[in-house]
Amino acid sequence: MAQVKDDPSAIGLTVPASLILREAGTHGTDTSRSLELETLSDIAQILSGVRGFEEKATQVAASMAQAAAADWAVLRIPDDYALGLKLIASVGGVSEQSPPPQVLPYG
Repeated sequence: MAQVKDDPSAIGLTVPASLILREAGTHGTDTSRSLELETLSDIAQILSGVRGFEEKATQVAASMAQAAAADWAVLRIPDDYALGLKLIASVGGVSEQSPPPQVLPYG
């Protein structure tokens, strides 16, 4: 996957889920590790359900935002045809007031 360069017009930040969960686990002791494991379990349960992909992605974004104590979260996947990261799901107040762009160019 190509690297995303800084873009002053971008209204969000794309962060790997593993980094969010790792960050959620660095602010304490066993409680943080429990939160990380609980979040991973919640995400596994969401993904194993019979819902549609977009609904699952939205629920995963909400779960990660809650674990990281974030106001909003965005999930994107690489789209080589559009040469950028394609929006899959967004949750939180900022995404409702000012939706993120559909494609975040690779740069």
